[in-house]
Formats: sequence, C-alpha cells, structure tokens
Amino acid sequence: EGGGEKGKEGEGGGSEGDDEEARLVRSVLQPGRNLRAAGYCLYSSATVLVMTVGDGTHGFTLDPQIDEFVLTYPDMKVPPRGNVYSCNE
Repeated sequence: EGGGEKGKEGEGGGSEGDDEEARLVRSVLQPGRNLRAAGYCLYSSATVLVMTVGDGTHGFTLDPQIDEFVLTYPDMKVPPRGNVYSCNE
C-alpha cells in the first residue's frame, strides 16, 4: 500500500520515530524488479534452503554433522510441462 505514510494521527504526530518507520516501510515495499536476492527455507526431515541472487536458483541441504548447508540442488528449474503445480499463498 505505497508505504508513503508520514506521521500517524493520535500517536504523537510526526515524531522522529514515525519518520524512521515510514523510511523503513518505503525501503521494504519495493517492486520485484528491485530485488537483489530471494529465497525460502523448507523444514521437514531435512532442512533445505533455496535461494537466488539473480544467476540461477540453487538448493542447499543442512548437514547436521557439520552444521552447514551443502549444495545439493544446483541450477534448479521448473519443468516446462508438468501434471501438477502447486503453491501456498
């Protein structure tokens, strides 16, 4: 919703904290074309981190013995055709 709020009525009106909050909201609410990186984590019997920094999408699985993520799914892609696709909103 734009994120261009200045001060809030009834909350001290225009204090420095309100200006800082508005600046932070504007910095977070950016169009997708401004993204530098994106990712998500799956928690199940294994923990998988999937991320991109703009040059391919890669999956990393947490190895609990060394307590580090190891590249296990390099250059992931959605198949051009498939029977079922699903996502959560």
